[in-house]
Amino acid sequence: MKVESNFQLESLDNLRNEDHIKALVQEAVNIIEVAAGAPGKDSSSGEYLSSLLTSQLQKCFLLANVGLNESAVCSSVDDLIDVWWALRRRRVSLFGHAAQAFINYLSYSSSKHCDGQLAFSICESSNQKAVSYTLRPTLYVLNILLNYGVELKETLEPALSMALLLPWQEITPQVFARLSSHPEQVVRKLLEGLLMMLAKQSPCSIVYPTLVDVNACEQETSEELQHIFACLSKLYPRLIQDFQPVIKDLENVTFLWEELWLSTLQDLHAGACGAVCGQASFSSCTPQFYWIKESSG
Repeated sequence: MKVESNFQLESLDNLRNEDHIKALVQEAVNIIEVAAGAPGKDSSSGEYLSSLLTSQLQKCFLLANVGLNESAVCSSVDDLIDVWWALRRRRVSLFGHAAQAFINYLSYSSSKHCDGQLAFSICESSNQKAVSYTLRPTLYVLNILLNYGVELKETLEPALSMALLLPWQEITPQVFARLSSHPEQVVRKLLEGLLMMLAKQSPCSIVYPTLVDVNACEQETSEELQHIFACLSKLYPRLIQDFQPVIKDLENVTFLWEELWLSTLQDLHAGACGAVCGQASFSSCTPQFYWIKESSG
């Protein structure tokens, strides 16, 4: 009876250990699958995801108390990271194929609608129809570029260099929104390449957002934006000269007199408080006051 009881206890322990190992394996698989499907480059780099996954797996194994020392855990985690990279490369490659297919569709659709059209009005009407079919695929390509641009650089760069530019004219605000703010330089350069092609072939489609972004930058403008502005200034200096006063007048229209007075009064208040405390001078705020007074007069 005692031998049988010991055997039952051992069997029960083995079952518990087996269930525990299965749960641990399933948890590790879930962590790897989630990390393999995470967007890569818009919010963080692939190396960051790799280090984050390594930390999660190490924590998972150490808390599981599976009887492995730290070096054995690290070795096992390294093997799992290799599996994760293989899964991620396979998944990202599918996005590359999808982007290539979307770009081919955009090229075919855009060229088809204007092929052989000589009259401007006819071609313009055809372009409007093309936009309705190409807007969503263009946004799909942009999303893939923003999230996986670094890993798909070899696929996207030649494809975008040969792409027709008509669909991209419709989403220039979205492209400019990430031109200077995206964390990855490779992605910013791909966006710059698209806008540079537009600057050469269709300058009117990007001159306004370019000048607005240049004028709106309180600090030094990004390198990519400087290149685009320099390209426009070199190729179309008259266009830049004509647009500058228009943008300046639009900026003046967007600010009400009440807003200017409020801003001035806030500056005067800050200057007065600084003068009282001996930290600032009230005179630094007076030029703006006189400028508003003269303009309103």
